[in-house]
Amino acid sequence: MPPLPLDKQYIVCGCCCMTLTMFCSCEENMGLSMTNECACCMHECCYMERPPMTCFDKESGHIMRFGCCCEAITCKYPQACCRHICHSCCVVCSLSIPTSDDSPCLAACCFCICYPYWVHCYTLQELKELRELRKADAEEETSAKV
Repeated sequence: MPPLPLDKQYIVCGCCCMTLTMFCSCEENMGLSMTNECACCMHECCYMERPPMTCFDKESGHIMRFGCCCEAITCKYPQACCRHICHSCCVVCSLSIPTSDDSPCLAACCFCICYPYWVHCYTLQELKELRELRKADAEEETSAKV
């Protein structure tokens, strides 16, 4: 299943590893999709405009896949202990242990993010870029001290 675009998901609220985001543009508002992972097992369903899922559309890291139209069950090499992404119309709810780009560790409410940075009305992509920028600045500062 194609990943949801990070640059169009505005962060509504979040607590630790759970994030609730929202699409503000019309093209992503259509349909329903869901991905659940637990160690090496993954279940996907997708009721969006896309080709049907089959046993033959395995991605790298997938061992075995059983698919039929809108649903697929996959046995794969584990990348996360637990991961859940549910997209319904304009809302995306995600949870990931350990955290990831589509479900970062944050504290937010009503589009205001107070951890890891104090910002408002940010997309997941903007938060990722800010995190990378601050990390690079911190590394520069550390190397300058040495």
